[in-house]
Amino acid sequence: MVEKKLSDSYNLVMNFNNLISDRKRLFWLCVMLFPILVFFTNLVIFSVNIPYNDDYPTIYIFMARFLDSKSWIDHFNLITGFWNDHREAFNKLITLLQYYLFGNVNVRLMQFIGNAGLLIITWVLFRMFNPKTDKIMLFSPAVFLFFQTGYAENSFFGMASLTNFYVMVFGYLSIFILSWKSRSTGWMLLAFFLSVLSYFSQANGVLFLGIGFLFLLYRKEWKNSVLWIILSLPVLIFYQYYTGDFTRWNFNAGPSVPHNINLLYFFYFIGNCFGASFGNFLSRMGGGFIDTVSRILPVIAGIIISAYFILLGIIRYDRKNPALFAVFIFLILTAFGAMVQRGGDLGVDQAITSRYRVLTIQYIIIIYLSLAELLEGKAWLKSFFKVSLVCSIVYCSLIYVIKYEPVVKHRDNLIISLKKWEETGHGLYPLADEFSSQSDETLSEAVKRGIYLIPGIKTR
Repeated sequence: MVEKKLSDSYNLVMNFNNLISDRKRLFWLCVMLFPILVFFTNLVIFSVNIPYNDDYPTIYIFMARFLDSKSWIDHFNLITGFWNDHREAFNKLITLLQYYLFGNVNVRLMQFIGNAGLLIITWVLFRMFNPKTDKIMLFSPAVFLFFQTGYAENSFFGMASLTNFYVMVFGYLSIFILSWKSRSTGWMLLAFFLSVLSYFSQANGVLFLGIGFLFLLYRKEWKNSVLWIILSLPVLIFYQYYTGDFTRWNFNAGPSVPHNINLLYFFYFIGNCFGASFGNFLSRMGGGFIDTVSRILPVIAGIIISAYFILLGIIRYDRKNPALFAVFIFLILTAFGAMVQRGGDLGVDQAITSRYRVLTIQYIIIIYLSLAELLEGKAWLKSFFKVSLVCSIVYCSLIYVIKYEPVVKHRDNLIISLKKWEETGHGLYPLADEFSSQSDETLSEAVKRGIYLIPGIKTR
């Protein structure tokens, strides 16, 4: 009887502890969901079905040419063809899927598909994160850092949201699969396929082919590493040298390396999330000193982040969490590649444009997650978490305040320009100079053929 009472008391205590634990997890799950809900509510309010910039050639001109083409080889060439330095096949496949499902291409829907990629990235990073306890709670600051409007130039841009977000979606999924301790060759082949999809979303996805190979070597999977190389070579050759004609390949093609590589560009790129909008906000507070500080913040941040990456290598963080370290390698190599391709020609200001911020905010996220793992079991982990959570909420809120006016202005400009185009047949805004002259014609053709449906939006 005494033993039964003791057993019942023990079970009651354990059930109570489990209930508390479940409530705690539920609370922190709700905390994590809050910035995600705000982010997508903001997207619903301010996104519009109006093409912008590269949407015209990569979506509507592409779609018209695809419908006019009759042979499978022409279709293949259109899907795999270059746009600038990238073969954005994934973007084009989504365009085709949408057209054949709904009969038209809605760039607003493309924005939602693109931004949904951020949810997948968050899930993968969460799965890679490996604390022993309180995982949901400890991960919450990363969500506040990630779901904000600092990269609105991508979020409210159909083509860019797909290419710039899904290059990481596919690449991170590939790394995640390769990090599994027990994995069949079939899963390895899936990881390879995902890395190829990343490459055919944006050119820096090629890094995942290299990282995947190194990951297999790191895990001493010799047969799979050889198979990975054998499969990678034709992909690399095709991407670099295929001209659109199987009988002629441009084997003289090669990456263009500028004469003047600017190391400052590298640090500016890495510290991007402390530049541009953030810096402009500080500079508006007044004074030359504050303006100077706002200009050097990205450089200081870039140097600190680079030093921390080197420190993680020295202490062999790869042994603790090889997947997160591989993501950090990708982010650092992306900055290096941007420096090589653009640093000498475009200047450091180009490195702090908002299009890169979805990458550069992840430097801060990876630093936070790795520190949370390294500090586990130490007394000041709780203090570190509390400070990080407050800072992430403040940063997220500040970015929403800073970017509110530009986001509203972007939406209103698109609506006004479309109304002007409906009345006069020209005046679409804003567009890149190289194809602004053909944008009016492109949209007219898309409307005539039913590829684009003009939305009924009222101006303010």
